[in-house]
Amino acid sequence: MTYSLVVDLTSEHLELARRTARNFHRRLPTSIGLNLCDLESAANYGLVQASFCYQASVGNFEGYAEIRIRGSILDYLRSLNPIGCSKRKRIQLFDAAVGESGASLLRKS
Repeated sequence: MTYSLVVDLTSEHLELARRTARNFHRRLPTSIGLNLCDLESAANYGLVQASFCYQASVGNFEGYAEIRIRGSILDYLRSLNPIGCSKRKRIQLFDAAVGESGASLLRKS
């Protein structure tokens, strides 16, 4: 793929990246304190990656790019989380067990 084609695909679909980032931002809790600009940067990165990797035989670019953009945003959000999903689940199970045992101790006294 030529450089000019990558630039054209990227510049034509910048609004897709912005729209996807806004949709993610709207659904995130405000306690995260994440700026829309951060998500837009991750979305633009995904768009550029999609432009480089796109092959016309795959199908339409917009559908392909949207998947890559969402994946890039999710990767960015995961990178902000210092605890993985499996560890977070174990912490939740531990907290639930501690809460139950504390409640049963209070009932016994």
